[in-house]
Amino acid sequence: MTRTVETTQRTTDTARPPLPRLDETEADLRAWLAQQAWPGARWLLAHTLEGVVWGRLTRDADDPGALDAPAQIVLGSDIAAFAPSVRGRLIPAQLESCHLFGPDGELFVWRDDNRLHARLYRDRPAAVNGESGENEENGRNEAEAGSEACDYFDEPQLLWGTQTEPAGEQGGFTLVSDGVQGFRHAVPLTQIPFDPWDAAQKQRPLRLWVRHYLGRDPQDGTVTIAGSRLLRLDVDRIEVD
Repeated sequence: MTRTVETTQRTTDTARPPLPRLDETEADLRAWLAQQAWPGARWLLAHTLEGVVWGRLTRDADDPGALDAPAQIVLGSDIAAFAPSVRGRLIPAQLESCHLFGPDGELFVWRDDNRLHARLYRDRPAAVNGESGENEENGRNEAEAGSEACDYFDEPQLLWGTQTEPAGEQGGFTLVSDGVQGFRHAVPLTQIPFDPWDAAQKQRPLRLWVRHYLGRDPQDGTVTIAGSRLLRLDVDRIEVD
């Protein structure tokens, strides 16, 4: 696989509003995450003591002010038709990590030292020919706020899922399972291109894309992955020889 290295202007923000305490409720954490969501945030992936939780963010497309209003977070585990195959809630005391992500950024929440922490990465093009006026001023303001030019490459990771379960598509999610082990999760995608005739080949078209930021060692010039974030969820087709 050929990797194309490009450059982005990345802003890192660790000064997030206070997170819920571990003794607070799922409603508190979901409300906090919804308040932090920006217009480009589209998906949620969390790991909890109960399992993997997928989610998607929605806004009222008919509301002119929807982009400024808090997003609604819908979880695969909210869908009754998927029970009991899909479990997991966003309860602070059970949360291990949570990614709220989209093409232009990621909010990462993790648990450590009996409390929750958060970090936000936001990307924008490092340079745009002919940029001027308001965009140029916004670029200067963002740079002054602590953004930095970062080289990066994007990499797809293969996800479990070889077929759709009988519950099928519900509410923008698809319940999928993998092979004879039957590992199930509800991914926030529909119309996943599983080929029934190719089931014996264990085709896995689901892809989770990750953006890797590169850093250079000032001593010897070695280039390494200095940080990563989730980028998008989509599908691909495996070519079988």
